[in-house]
Amino acid sequence: DVTIIPVVQTWRLPAPNGLFLAFLDGAVRTAALLRAQTPDALARIRSAVREATAEYREGDELIVPMRSMVVSGTKRKAM
Repeated sequence: DVTIIPVVQTWRLPAPNGLFLAFLDGAVRTAALLRAQTPDALARIRSAVREATAEYREGDELIVPMRSMVVSGTKRKAM
């Protein structure tokens, strides 16, 4: 038996750099990739993330929708 439940969440981050900093400071693999960049490349990445998240800016916050799925299941005994 499998159940799939959609979950709508909102990530509230400080604007304009909150999402970039969340990945730089909080996501181990992504942080390692970002820290391996040259200063110029890192600045361009930060700028691109700011641009991409501009539509989610409300005042001093980024209000980012985060849809996810909670999936659970029960394994049946083999017959």
